[in-house]
Amino acid sequence: MNKLFTLLALAIALMVTSCEEYEGKQTPIKLDKSELTFPSVGGEQTVTAVNYNSWWISGGYEDYDQAKNEYTNYIYPTSTDGEGACTYDLLDGGWYYVVVPDKGESNQVLIRVSENNTSNPRYATITMRNRNAFTNISIQQE
Repeated sequence: MNKLFTLLALAIALMVTSCEEYEGKQTPIKLDKSELTFPSVGGEQTVTAVNYNSWWISGGYEDYDQAKNEYTNYIYPTSTDGEGACTYDLLDGGWYYVVVPDKGESNQVLIRVSENNTSNPRYATITMRNRNAFTNISIQQE
């Protein structure tokens, strides 16, 4: 009888813990830096998620109009291993390129920006994700 009570108490404790995870309570993604500035010649920088071992790219865009609820130049990520892989570790925004090393099995993201041959500055936002936790990385170029 004592063993049955112990097993029942353990099962209830596991169910309560599981429900908390299932309800989507997840720690927000913390970054070592969230804003990157690049010179007009371009360059490469790395951002690290300090509290997660892996993450993937959710998307990228150059602007967001709140009044219209509309993104400018929204780019969807792709996967190294093709459409069915769902690793979402690559993003090609034309003038910016984003990759999560090791096919998405990394807590880092590499952002490469090409040379800006215009006289206008450029801006983009990269959205990163781990399950239901999101964060944004802002990039700007002279």
